Amino acid sequence: YVGNYLNNTISELDSNGWLLAILNGEVADFYRPEGIAVNNKNDRVYVTNPIHNSLTVLNPVGDGPYSTIIPQDKGRFSGPCGIAIDETRDRIYALNADNGTVSVLNADESFNMVIPKETCRISNPKAIAVDKADGKIYITNCDTSTVTVLNPEGTFYGLIPARLGLFFNPQGIYIDEDRNLYVVNGGDDSISELKITENIFWKQWPVSLPESLEKRLAKKPLLRELVELLFILEDPYRAREFLRKEYKKIMKEVRKLSEAPLSVGYAL
Repeated sequence: YVGNYLNNTISELDSNGWLLAILNGEVADFYRPEGIAVNNKNDRVYVTNPIHNSLTVLNPVGDGPYSTIIPQDKGRFSGPCGIAIDETRDRIYALNADNGTVSVLNADESFNMVIPKETCRISNPKAIAVDKADGKIYITNCDTSTVTVLNPEGTFYGLIPARLGLFFNPQGIYIDEDRNLYVVNGGDDSISELKITENIFWKQWPVSLPESLEKRLAKKPLLRELVELLFILEDPYRAREFLRKEYKKIMKEVRKLSEAPLSVGYAL
């Protein structure tokens, strides 16, 4: 299944890549599909609707209605983009691009929990995958060109840095049965392939900075976080580009403040 965001359809292909059908969003009740995952235990297809903040569940072979909706309030969705199914642990993971969280649902589509942004440590997330071998969750970070790895219970496990995977604005991600990790790089139209072993993970968090830097940044938590990212990226060019983007965002907000009417006790 391939989601076609622009024309609001889903292409269904067989294992040889031959087109079987085109699913129309107006008929199947999805809108601007982005992430798609299949639960092979019940043959249901899960589709993320980022604009409507919902999931569409397609039931192409089973009894009951062809499609149902999991609404925003049930799944605590916020711009869901990627989606992954853990068939071993009977869980559904929906990656929320708007607030950097992960919504976790049970196999019966009931709410389980939300993994908070502080735990995920993600930046402009694009896709999510689950390692069937141990249940760990992998999330691509487009801005920092890294992959965040979480434990099955939602705690932080480690990070795969850009230099190790040669990531460049990573988008899609997939893990096969032999624990090979595939990451699609939107920045240079390539695919990174890694074997999942313990030595690919960077687990130290927060980053331990040199003592001189720690003292200078002790009272500047936001700046310290940016410096942490520099150490993670270990790539001067990409780090510089990332900081430039963040600087533009900050200055945009500062300009809004300077244009706001001044009130008593407020001055810029």
